Parts: sequence; C-alpha cells; structure tokens
Amino acid sequence: MVLETTECIKINNNGKSYTDCMEFSLLRFIQLLLFDLDEINESNKSLYPKIKYHDDISEFIKKYPIIYKNSEYYLEDDIGIKQRNDWATLVSDKDFLDYYRNDNSELFTSIINILKFLNGFFDLELDYNNITESLEIISNKFSLPNKKITINLEEVKNNENLMKLSDINKYISRPQTKSEIDKFKIDSNKYNVVSKKSYINININDIEYEWMLFEMYFKDCTLFENKYITGHSVIIKK
Repeated sequence: MVLETTECIKINNNGKSYTDCMEFSLLRFIQLLLFDLDEINESNKSLYPKIKYHDDISEFIKKYPIIYKNSEYYLEDDIGIKQRNDWATLVSDKDFLDYYRNDNSELFTSIINILKFLNGFFDLELDYNNITESLEIISNKFSLPNKKITINLEEVKNNENLMKLSDINKYISRPQTKSEIDKFKIDSNKYNVVSKKSYINININDIEYEWMLFEMYFKDCTLFENKYITGHSVIIKK
C-alpha cells in the first residue's frame, strides 16, 4: 500500500521555470494523508476522499481526481507532469506562504511552510511555535480506523556561518533585482548565514517515510527583499 516517492523535476509555472521539490513534496504529503488504503491495495490508485476542501484544492481534485501509487506516473506520464505544473501554479501567489523567488513562486523548504500550507488550505489553525503539537494535530486529523498516521520531528541540524556575498551568490538560483546583483558584486562584508536540515518521520501503519527539508537563509531578514538563499525538500520511504 506504499505510495512511491520521487525527487523533483523542472516544471514550468506560467513561464517561470524551476524545480518543484517543495511543491511535489507537499502534493505527495497530502496524498499520503488522504489516500484510501483499500483502493490502493486493490488497484494501485485511489480517489481523494469526499471532504470539504479549499476552493483551489477542490478544483485541482476535479481535474486530477486520482492518487497514483507508482512514481512513474509523476515522472514519465504527460498528464502526471502536467499535474505537477498545475500544482506548482496553484500554490503560487498565496499571501500566507513563503517563496524562494521574489515573484511569489517556488515554495521555500521549511517546516513552517508546511504548517502555513495546511492552515491556509485546510483550516487547521496550527501553532508555528509548537511544531511537535502541530504535527500531532495533523496525525490525528487524517488518521482513520484502518490507517494510523503518526508524524514526528525526528531531528534538526542547525549551523551558522559567516560568509561573503560573493560566496553566498553561488548558491542562489532565482532571478535577482539589479540592486541585489550590484550589492553582491561590490560588498565584501561577511554575513551570518543559517543552514538547517530538518527530518520529519511519517508513519502510515507499518510504512515509514522520512521528509528531509534543507534551508539556507540570511539570519538578518532585513538585508534583502528575500532572505532565502537555497533549499531542498524530498520525501523518501525508509
């Protein structure tokens, strides 16, 4: 009954090209929470449950009503890849989410962004200052008699380093404004940069997944319009 997972791919969101690591992680996470156990076991696919959804999510599910077990659908099938593009578009331009790019696209890879997503689209009222309790609320919300879900924060590795802008710039892939480009070229000061890796365990009955989130950002969030430097997200079956 395990849903297969996969790494990110390059998607196109209304002419904006980037990799969808956080977008697809969130989609697969929601599918892990919502898939029907009996349907997956019988046919390797499942319909979404008939519950109340945010209007945007509801429209997406009407267009893509099936959760597929196999990862190949989301990597090789034209409709599966189109689904990933449309999902990235859906979660763009939302004032309650954090973005890596300056144009409100490419979701940033943090635990807080997961909670913001669930608050914004599923009305869970999760506490950003209490991650452990928030993950427990998610587990209880989506568990069923035949599908026990437990979600725990396993580990957070946090480092801070002083770095020059010329070195930081090597990690940045988003388009930058002229003022940012000019500052990166001429500024030789060192800035405090936070690098954080978080590991979330997701257990569905006896199947275990690990969600790894990496984030790198300026500690001083006033330096630029966008404090985020780089990040990555992936869910793997352990």
